[in-house]
Amino acid sequence: MQDWYCKERVESAKARMAELYAHQNTSKACWRVYSYPPERSSVPPEIGIYDPDETLEWALDWAKRSSAYEGDFIPTIHTVGFVVGIPSAFGCEIIQPKGANPWVKPLIQDYSEVYRLKKPKVTDGLLGKALEATRYIQEKTQGDFPIRMLNIQGPLTNAGYLCGDSDFLTALYDHPNEMHALLDMITDLMIEFVHAQRAMVSEFNPIVHCPDWIPDGLGIGIADDYAGVISPDLYEEFSLPYNNRLSKEFGGIGIHSCGCSEGTWDVILKHDNLRVVNFELTDNSLEQMVEKFSGKAVIAPHAPFRQKRYPQMIDMVRHMLDVKREDTAMVITLERHNRAENEVFYEEDDGFTEAYEFLRDR
Repeated sequence: MQDWYCKERVESAKARMAELYAHQNTSKACWRVYSYPPERSSVPPEIGIYDPDETLEWALDWAKRSSAYEGDFIPTIHTVGFVVGIPSAFGCEIIQPKGANPWVKPLIQDYSEVYRLKKPKVTDGLLGKALEATRYIQEKTQGDFPIRMLNIQGPLTNAGYLCGDSDFLTALYDHPNEMHALLDMITDLMIEFVHAQRAMVSEFNPIVHCPDWIPDGLGIGIADDYAGVISPDLYEEFSLPYNNRLSKEFGGIGIHSCGCSEGTWDVILKHDNLRVVNFELTDNSLEQMVEKFSGKAVIAPHAPFRQKRYPQMIDMVRHMLDVKREDTAMVITLERHNRAENEVFYEEDDGFTEAYEFLRDR
């Protein structure tokens, strides 16, 4: 075990988060600090995409830095940093841009090809590398930390990778039967992969977006970015049923969506056992978020400060606490991005210190 790790504090944070998921003691928000390693972004570095040693080094550095602050931080370990594991398993050609995460070329050109596709194995494509990394990191850490599920996205997002965005969006209208067949197969593979990854670790963390921790058995967290692109009717037909299959299999579901997804929130509320939602404050109304989801799901929004919706971090914190209701199960995340300049490390503040001291001393 790392010398900076405090088991009692982590267990206390887990208990506090478990209360929020159970909608108990929601009058006070959970909060934590994410302090990222110098010259690295908020995801594992490109060099760690296939190298579990580099990814583990990044994750432990992030966890150590974040644990130096008070709050409800729970250290967890990433495996690998790509999001195209599922489409790569179906046979999409992998593109490896220099200095960036891998991507894929669309596979499906003719939608009749959907019926000739065979469901991949959980070791096909980049999924095999993810399982290898999971096994290796479990051995290196000896089960000391929860290991995160691979970012397998969501059924609808993976279908978009396989078809290409523009063609995929028109196919929802022009080839609905083929899309349903494809989404069924994708969902089958996602379920099988999560079971395979979970079987390799002693403590599994089946979520990859804020709030970055959920008790295993309470659900699975997915990325569903088309929620901000398609109509509510299309979302209900092509996303909700497959997400609910995941929810039934794993005991609940959490939804992350980039961009403005307010138009589909009424449909998102129809998910069986909806556990948590993670939307960007830069594109969505916090007031509407609180109104819709309080008492129904944990709300764990985030605000990328490069987009500068709030002048300072303290402004975000005050806004969140001002809008929060007694029954709002809310998680607040303060992000601290560290940079290196001429080999002398410094930390960008963005009002971090004031926000941190405000939450710490409440």
